[in-house]
Amino acid sequence: MAGYHEGMVEVDEEAIGMTRRRVKWLLVVVALSLLRLCLASGQTLTALYAPHDDGLFLKLAEHIIAGRWLGPFDNLTLAKGPFYPLWIAASFIAGVPLQLSENLLYIAGCVAVMLALTPVVRSAAVLVAIYAVLLFNPIMFSITRILREGVYIPLTLLLAACLIGVFLRRRSALRSLALWAGGAGLALSGMWLTRGESLWILPAVVFILA
Repeated sequence: MAGYHEGMVEVDEEAIGMTRRRVKWLLVVVALSLLRLCLASGQTLTALYAPHDDGLFLKLAEHIIAGRWLGPFDNLTLAKGPFYPLWIAASFIAGVPLQLSENLLYIAGCVAVMLALTPVVRSAAVLVAIYAVLLFNPIMFSITRILREGVYIPLTLLLAACLIGVFLRRRSALRSLALWAGGAGLALSGMWLTRGESLWILPAVVFILA
């Protein structure tokens, strides 16, 4: 009984140690994410008078917010995909600044990549390092206008992460596989309704599924 008790104590200490390490790395991820948002908060999004870009997205979003779907049909109504105006409208209704909502979507993509790689990357330090590299990718800092790239880049990252998750868990339980596959479907749908040239992503999708 004494040996059994000592074994239980060792197991408990090991479990506590693992929990502490996970909490430590989780706090690092949270700190990095907050730093990313802090750096992005110094930027502002501006809208140019561009009837085919900034102006169109804002006009369509205004119609959606007013419950008029995409508004009166004209030659520009379907000139661009409806996902970005929907995102603008959703951010406004939720009371979240557009710049913040786009950065939160990008952070979600970075987190998804980190989680997708867990079956093959066992080191928490390496996973956090990958997360940090993606998180501070300068491309998102270059977006200063109300353009589709604010969601298109995060959606691409989310889709890549979900496809990796599907591939690495292809022999896992159906529930886990369905979660990643569902995420891939949502990300691909968002991409498809954002830009018309999203066809370029299909070879990667077909390759992973094959």
